Amino acid sequence: MRSKLIDEIFSVEEQAVKIVNDAKEQKKSYLATKEQEGQLLFQNGLNEEKAKSNRELEKNQKEATSQIDAFQKSLAKKENDKRPLQQCAEKVAEKMVELLTTTSLGGS
Repeated sequence: MRSKLIDEIFSVEEQAVKIVNDAKEQKKSYLATKEQEGQLLFQNGLNEEKAKSNRELEKNQKEATSQIDAFQKSLAKKENDKRPLQQCAEKVAEKMVELLTTTSLGGS
């Protein structure tokens, strides 16, 4: 009877060790799975933020380009607005030269 009791104790101990080892393996597997899920979530979030940042950058670049174009058009218009004044000034200068060369004031 004593040996049967000892065998039963060893059997229970073996079962306990097996249960503990199984629990450790399940824990490792669970943690590995959760780590992979966490990494995947992190990577997806990172990719989403990069895409959002790139979209925002592209939007800002388009706006800047549009503003530069508008400024260049405005500048060109201002330059064109000066041309009639410059042409008028040139005509006045030509008339002055003509008057000065045909009168006694011009020294001829």
